[in-house]
Amino acid sequence: MILRTIGLTKRFGGLTAVDRLHLAVESGEVRAIIGPNGSGKTTLFNLLSRLTSPTAGRIEFRGRDITHLPPHRVAHLGLARSFQITSVFPELSVFENVRVAVQARRTTLNFWRAADALADVSERAEALLAQLGMTERRHAPAGALSHGEQRYLDIGLALASEPLLLLLDEPTAGMSPKETADVARFIGGLRGQVTILLVEHDMDVVMSIATRVTVLHQGRIIADGSPAEIARHRDVRAVYLGDAGA
Repeated sequence: MILRTIGLTKRFGGLTAVDRLHLAVESGEVRAIIGPNGSGKTTLFNLLSRLTSPTAGRIEFRGRDITHLPPHRVAHLGLARSFQITSVFPELSVFENVRVAVQARRTTLNFWRAADALADVSERAEALLAQLGMTERRHAPAGALSHGEQRYLDIGLALASEPLLLLLDEPTAGMSPKETADVARFIGGLRGQVTILLVEHDMDVVMSIATRVTVLHQGRIIADGSPAEIARHRDVRAVYLGDAGA
């Protein structure tokens, strides 16, 4: 098991966003977290990546308690995240964005050493560009990329840290149908390379790439199972899909 939460709770005043959550993610899974707006999905990601602290409960990553570790320590342990809003450096080229991300993982800070002199860093950056299918866009400023291309690059920056667990927060948000299909195919192709936990609203994407689906409602898990099981689940159809006749 790569990730486990035990009684994880987050309250904001009188609002309980995550309510005594028990979640277990096995290594190698592509786990989708779905649920209506306000169900606690992004709050859960903020807790797991340690951008916010829980009111109660415990988070374990690879058997280690990370409940109170700072975000940079969690990242160094092998947990990476992409956000709903892309976090690329718009004035840097696509290649430079990836190289900076790789360098942050592989080297210590040295202001006097030229980035071009880090051959292993450049090789890893080139390999990531090829994996992303962005080699031909390597010289383009990241700010000039389309929304879909920036989302792609953002995933690449997360992968540059060589994570064991990758959190993807709505990776296809705002994309065209073609871009959505391309990103879904790319994420599906990562299966077996890295464990993935993703929040996603596009049910076609969820059903096509997830190995397991967890459904949140009002901060609690109301269903957990294979995509086929979730598609048939009575409570999910009633609460998430709005099927009043379920």
